[in-house]
Parts: sequence; structure tokens; C-alpha cells
Amino acid sequence: MRRTLHVIICTFFLLVITGCGALIYGKPPAPPLPSDLQAPDEPPSGYTVYYAAPEAIGGGDGADPAHAAYFRDSQLWAKAQQSLQESSVIVNFLPGDYIFSNTKDGKNRGRLTLLNLGHDEHVLIIQGMYEEGTVFMSDPSEPVSEDRAVDLLYFEGKNAVFRNLHFTGKQYMAYTTKFYGTNVLIEDCTFIDLPNVIYGATGAHYARTSRITWRNNVFKRIGYRSGSHMIYNAYDPTYLYVIDNYFEDCAGEYVRFRDDTDFVVAYGNTFKSTGSYINYNMPFLSVPLFNDDNPADPGPNPNYEYFGTHFVIAGNTFIYPNDNRGTKLVFRFYQNGFNPPGVQYLLSPTEAAVLQNGTLEQKRALMQTQLELDPAQIYFYDNTYIGGAKPLVEYQAVPNYGENSRGFTSPIDITATLNTIPVVNSSEEAMTFWQ
Repeated sequence: MRRTLHVIICTFFLLVITGCGALIYGKPPAPPLPSDLQAPDEPPSGYTVYYAAPEAIGGGDGADPAHAAYFRDSQLWAKAQQSLQESSVIVNFLPGDYIFSNTKDGKNRGRLTLLNLGHDEHVLIIQGMYEEGTVFMSDPSEPVSEDRAVDLLYFEGKNAVFRNLHFTGKQYMAYTTKFYGTNVLIEDCTFIDLPNVIYGATGAHYARTSRITWRNNVFKRIGYRSGSHMIYNAYDPTYLYVIDNYFEDCAGEYVRFRDDTDFVVAYGNTFKSTGSYINYNMPFLSVPLFNDDNPADPGPNPNYEYFGTHFVIAGNTFIYPNDNRGTKLVFRFYQNGFNPPGVQYLLSPTEAAVLQNGTLEQKRALMQTQLELDPAQIYFYDNTYIGGAKPLVEYQAVPNYGENSRGFTSPIDITATLNTIPVVNSSEEAMTFWQ
């Protein structure tokens, strides 16, 4: 998309980090969330609590576990939003299998869609009542086919926490979960055995989306094609934090930051390829562009894609097997297609020679002026490499969609140009960096 001016609204940020929304950045809100939910009939002080279940129980009004509401009941979510005007809200999902299907059988069993939820000062917590047992899954009794594709969760709102939810299922899904809005934390969730994810197990999109954090989640065995990802972010979201997660075996790039996804931190994660999953040893972190609109003949609504240029990639562990399959890239910048207006991503042999063999100052100058990548704002340090993993960051630009080559298309190692100053040294620091 066209490059937009990213504005930090300081007054809003101060409200977020000092009020209830501070939970999202690792500091307990006031009032505190109880650590023991073994007595759910005793609501924590200062919170309004509702209960949801795979099917309505008792009166189904959500007032307590014995009368848990059907989790798709619009009245439940309307009451939660109304209560947010006065207090923070917890919606506890009782243990059970929450089944999703796009089959029309007289009852909506499709994606849980939560729109326009949240409050500037009060936090909305949507969580499994216990650490284990709340499972969102596609219908295991149905045949697996693309025409039965069903996503599981879509959220658009602000100041929210998703916790202790477990996502699985063999059915096709465009996105298992998607998050839009501001100040959202996804933590202590699992995304395991989702073999037919088309695009992403989760992700954040568009300029209206900012300050999304994935913390302490587990991702395993995701997708079936190179376009399948564990976290797929795209089209101008900002301030994205990937902290202390575990990633193992993805058919595509594990975490993608496409098209002006900017102000990113990936800290304290473990990325592992066993070498036995589909496509073998795909890149762990990627910043790709796909420019299929020709600036010489743009049409009525061209969407030009540009790189974000503020990244912290630090304190992660990268694990590849010792074999000779796949790309085995821990981090890359990749352009495919036309040069969008204002930049020259495709390289000539002369320019490539500078990026390969020039002085450090010459390399950095070319990246800044021609690629609009500022190496001083791309931090890459203190990562651990195991097995076939190497401390390598690459840049590559290839023509496509009818664009002509400028004479050089091979990947180039840009690792030495990046900033190695340790700007964050803990998960807590990582979760507020760039702000």
C-alpha cells in the first residue's frame, strides 16, 4: 500500500501504559487479575465476569458457570461491552470443544466474530477459565475440503487480552485468528496441528491496527504451502511485538511482516525446523513485498508495497537441522515484482557490487537512499544459532509480473550493515520498545 505517516499519539499511549491496558505490556492493571480461578463463583473485585460455553447451560445468561451463555450469543457480547463502560470485564470460556463449521444446518457454527469491543480505560479479558481445556477446533466429523473452509476467531477492538485458548483442526482456514484494532495481547495460547491454514494461524493487518502483542504462545505444524504462515502481518500495521513464543515447523515463512509493517520487535522466541515438515526449513522471519501493479500503467487503484524499516530481532534461538535442504534463513528482506514509485528495489550489477563489496558506509548509504531501509534502525543481535542455523540476514529483489530485470537477482548478505547495539535486554523492555 502507499506509504503512510506513522504518528505516535503520546497522550493515548500514556493512558494505555498507566491504566488497565498496562496489562498488555507486562504490568498488572488495577485492579489485579486473580491468579486462582478455582472458585469462579467469587468474581474478582473490580471486574465484571461472564461465562461462556460450547452450548448454553441453565438459563444461559452468562452470570455464572451454571448458567454459562452460548459463546456466539450476541447478547453475551453486548452485555460485556456495556459493562466495559463501568469496569474491566472477564469473559471466561468453560473447558470444552468449541466446534466450528461453515455447514448450514439451521444453526450458525461459523467464525466467532467480535466487532467494536473494548474501552479506552477498562480492559476486556477473553480467556479459557483454566490454562488447559478450552479448545477452538474445526468440526472433526466433516470431510476436509477448500469449499468447507472456516476461520475460528476474528476480533476488532481495543484494549483486550486473549488467554488460555487452544486452536486446532484439519479443515481449511484462511486465517485461524485475525486481530484488528489497538492494544491487544494474545498470550498463553496454542496453535497446533493446523495443516490446512491457507494464509496464517494468526496475524494483524492494515493501518488501523497497532500495538498487537503475541507473548508466550506455542505454534506447531502449520500450513501446507509456501504461502502458509504462523503469524502473517501485512498492509501497514505498526508496533507489533512477538515475545517469548515457541515456533516449530511451518510450510511457509514462520513470521511475516509484509508491506510497511513497521516498528516491530521479535525477542526471546524459539524458532525450530525439524526438517521433516512440508517444504523443509523455510525462513523464520521475513519482510516481503509483492508489487504486482505497474507504475507505468497503474490502473484505478494501485497498491504499492514498501518495506518497514524499524525492527528489533534479538535474544531469539534459531534451530535448523544439519542437512542441505531448504533456504535456512533466519531473517530476510525480499522484493518481488515492479519497483514502486520513489524507490529502486531491483538492483543493477554495479549497485549489487556496492552492497556486496563496498565499504560499510557505502553499503548503508545505498540501503538508505535506494531501498529506503535504514540499517541504524534494524537491530540484530544476541541471537543463538543451533544446528544448521547461521547468523545471516539477506536482501533479494527479483522482477515479476512483467517487470524487466536490471541485471542482478541473487540474494545478498546484509548482516554486517545492521545495528548490533543491545537496545533491549529483557522481555519487559522489549514489550515497550519503539514507544
